[in-house]
Amino acid sequence: MKAPNIIYLPPIPPSHIVQSPPKDGIDRLAQRLLKAYTGKRATAQTGMDTCLESRRECRIAASALDSFGKDPLIVKRTKRLHRTLQKKLSRSYLFLFAIFSAVTIASLDLAANRTNDSMKVAINATANVPSPAQALMKQPAWDYFHPAWKKESPWRLFPSADSNEFRLPTPTADLSDFLTDPENKIEPEFEVTPGLKRRTLFWMEIYAKYSSRFKVVHDRTDPGIQYGVIDLRPLYRVFGSGPATEVRAAEIERKVEKELKLRLSQAIGLTNSGTMSPQERDEIRTFLSAAGALSSPETAKLIESVRSQTGQRDMFLQALYRSGNLLPHIESVFRRNNLPVALARIPFVESSFNVKALSSVGAVGIWQFMPETARQMSRSDQNSHWVDPLRQTASAARLLQIYRSILPDWGTTVTSYNSGVGRVRHIVQRYHVKGVDGLLLVPSTDGLGFAGQNFYSEFLAANVVEAYKEQIFSRMLGNIDLTQVFKGTVPFPKDICDL
Repeated sequence: MKAPNIIYLPPIPPSHIVQSPPKDGIDRLAQRLLKAYTGKRATAQTGMDTCLESRRECRIAASALDSFGKDPLIVKRTKRLHRTLQKKLSRSYLFLFAIFSAVTIASLDLAANRTNDSMKVAINATANVPSPAQALMKQPAWDYFHPAWKKESPWRLFPSADSNEFRLPTPTADLSDFLTDPENKIEPEFEVTPGLKRRTLFWMEIYAKYSSRFKVVHDRTDPGIQYGVIDLRPLYRVFGSGPATEVRAAEIERKVEKELKLRLSQAIGLTNSGTMSPQERDEIRTFLSAAGALSSPETAKLIESVRSQTGQRDMFLQALYRSGNLLPHIESVFRRNNLPVALARIPFVESSFNVKALSSVGAVGIWQFMPETARQMSRSDQNSHWVDPLRQTASAARLLQIYRSILPDWGTTVTSYNSGVGRVRHIVQRYHVKGVDGLLLVPSTDGLGFAGQNFYSEFLAANVVEAYKEQIFSRMLGNIDLTQVFKGTVPFPKDICDL
């Protein structure tokens, strides 16, 4: 009789196995299996033979079950034998799996030891960094934060001969003066209404006052309530830009928000841990009272509404430079379509006039069209047509005309450009909204999110800052001819956005 075909694995030399597994890294079962695998008690070949033989017996039992017909006794006994063999086969597979798991555990444990050694080397190297960097690494996150209720030096870590270097940014002019459009540069349809002044002023400060090295901590529901500013300039100056610095900056932001929530809860009276002085508690309560927060019946929700917004002054300056050659064309297209030319400033908010802009959800170009919208409006399947700023402008003009025909005013129309016309129209019809101010009164459960509630205010802020850019940025740009700079004929100084 011909012997069955059984595949035998060649024995694995002991040299290929981890020679000395860590004593405390593997439990007793893993050590026994590892010894069995190296041949001291059993071999992997024996385990594989057992698996193959069990599989052969299972096949014989299965064929016998089919051959004996429908005899109840034979069927019952054969099924019992089949189940027994199946359990035997499972134990064999489990044996091999345990062996390979033991080897994997040993390898991972050795890798962990090597990683620990590398971390010790890195820690020892960190101990030799210059003293300013070492001090900055140990600095508490709260020291980066400058509360709005404190009147103190904004930078306390490193003194500098140039006192202006570490001051918090101050606007070149009072930004609130431009909210009323003193020189009538903005079309009447887009004047800042009283209900939107606080939000619009907040975004004007984001665009014109704070660079991307600042985080403005504010209330999510009412951005006009600004708790303070996180100044990350010293972190980037010492360590430069890079992934490690970004991680550290995110950690500082998270810790500052957590600490701020704790202090707000103590000032409001929700908690009383005793870590805050009575003087600071009074200062916080005075600040909240001036902001109109203490009079609200939902004061406790302030703690859950803390949010940080990154400054965008450097990005807005770059957008002004990029828009120099595009704005005249966009305005001419809008005039031909009987649209307000102020709508040409929407790309400041959408893409900073970056032709290559690509959002996380796939929106492209300066007008941030989604692929399906770009295909429908441009009547083309070519990606190059979708991102072309001139083609996109013509499509955006038609899109805004359609949105305006089904919405009550330009405020809701601009909002729908960001949040979707179907969603905004549903809110308008359900809550009988007459204008963009009414969108802010809709309950958050059925209303717009933070981006949707603030998009029109961002647009108004960009409109005002762009209209009065010479007055706002005059001190920053020095003696350069601002008219030529913002037309794009003269570049910005190289250090204008160097932080």
